[in-house]
Amino acid sequence: ITAGTTKQQRFPRIDAETLLPVAETADPAHLNLDDWYPPGHGDLYDTLKLLDPKLMDRFEAEGRDLLFISNGDNLGGVLDLRLLKLLASGEYDFFTEVVPKLARDKKGGTIIEYQGRLKVLEVAEVPPQHLAEFVGMEKFKVFCTNNVWLRIPEMKTHLDLDIIVNRKSLRGKPVIQLETALGAALQFYPRSCAVKVPRVRYAPVKACSDLLLISSDLYMVDHGTLVKDNPD
Repeated sequence: ITAGTTKQQRFPRIDAETLLPVAETADPAHLNLDDWYPPGHGDLYDTLKLLDPKLMDRFEAEGRDLLFISNGDNLGGVLDLRLLKLLASGEYDFFTEVVPKLARDKKGGTIIEYQGRLKVLEVAEVPPQHLAEFVGMEKFKVFCTNNVWLRIPEMKTHLDLDIIVNRKSLRGKPVIQLETALGAALQFYPRSCAVKVPRVRYAPVKACSDLLLISSDLYMVDHGTLVKDNPD
């Protein structure tokens, strides 16, 4: 296995009151890194195709044309040969994995149909008056995992992905981060779909409580893959 890295873009955080960049300079020699942020995992497409073409050239030289992407904190996001076979069949150029929604799934997205195409709807895009409906269990029954599969030759760039307004605090002052999501590219691929997968393929570790759950005897690791030891 060959491991490599790539460098994502960085954008300046925005002062929520003045709507001006917090960063005082873009000079690499005088950067305050706290004033900058990575603009979400939706930036990966431009990062790979435009900012790191050598990596893409290496993929092409090695004959690699299928790509699986997953969040680093999702311990369930591992290679699945059945999904790989679906992508290799050529039926789809892009698809994203979704899982049955649980009550705790609030910060993230679901799948809707918009203007005749599938689209990821993120919680940050939902008006306050419809938020309870969005996080409820009645209308939206699946949740996006950010596990994405795509054919490299068909990878698109400069996509007009929906902007997520992420509000943070920096040195005691409110700031804004404008981000994009990986799965939001779904609507730009005519040959795309959402694939419902078992819940075990979505096991994010974002808090100590998540880590305790993964470390419990509810799960076990089988040849590098996280599986539920107790189906109940």
